[in-house]
Amino acid sequence: MRRGTTAALLAALLLAGCTSDGGEGTPPEPPPSRDGVGAPRPEGARLEQVRRAAARAVEVVLSHDHRTLAADEAAATALMTPEYAEEFRTSFARLRSQAARVQGSSRAVALDSGVVSATADTVRVLVFVDRTTRSGEVQQSVARVAPVVSMELSGDAWRVSDIATGTTPGGDAPAGVEAAAVRHATRTARAYLTLSWETIQADLAVVQGLIAGQLAGQYADGADALVEAVRARRTVQRPRILAVGLSGVGDGQADALVSALVTTTHQATGDGPSREGRRLRLRLERDGTGWRTTQLAVVD
Repeated sequence: MRRGTTAALLAALLLAGCTSDGGEGTPPEPPPSRDGVGAPRPEGARLEQVRRAAARAVEVVLSHDHRTLAADEAAATALMTPEYAEEFRTSFARLRSQAARVQGSSRAVALDSGVVSATADTVRVLVFVDRTTRSGEVQQSVARVAPVVSMELSGDAWRVSDIATGTTPGGDAPAGVEAAAVRHATRTARAYLTLSWETIQADLAVVQGLIAGQLAGQYADGADALVEAVRARRTVQRPRILAVGLSGVGDGQADALVSALVTTTHQATGDGPSREGRRLRLRLERDGTGWRTTQLAVVD
């Protein structure tokens, strides 16, 4: 674990709301699988249980109220490994004075989650979270974020051992069908988020080669307007894929979540470069040649 980076990120999560451009993103391709080494990784219903536990844990960790800070801290640390709980207490101490001063509170809601990687004792889960902060009775902001939560097996319980904005080293990569689905989701997300006014027609063609069904028709219908807008503003958009997680695989279908950091420049207007986190939800379906994306939604 990168403990210095983790501690800084945890403080940012608590004090200002997680931002998708904070943290180091690793390359989108997962590390080599170590299937068959040691105890088996969780599968099926057990893996689903860990995924849901991670989502619930994030809601607790990123929620607080200035009137109940002691109870909020206790509830959060009860879901963590001892080492990570210690880091959390250090960061939470900074939150206490600020929350009391501004009568601050936050409420985090997990929208969806997907497994990034898994070993016998560690599962990394990408979670889409909306976090609303308030000062007194006034809503300050809504942070739409996508942390990767590491869940570590401690006795009979899975506990939070790390929170990051991108994938972290280690963990078994998906194998077989799951690996193919992750690769296709990564390619689709990268292609969908890549635009350049100089190569826009080729950019659209790449996307069309990865999608199918109603999504292909919708994308084709909007192509002319997209080309016009990109060329008029001389837009260049480049993504960095931070994490890809699977929320379900089976019967020739897979659901994937993708977190990305997008850098955009509008050369005609002099705007940019700007950076913005993006969250995508994809439905993949298998055909005779492999996977195709049939649904794609930006999770705002």
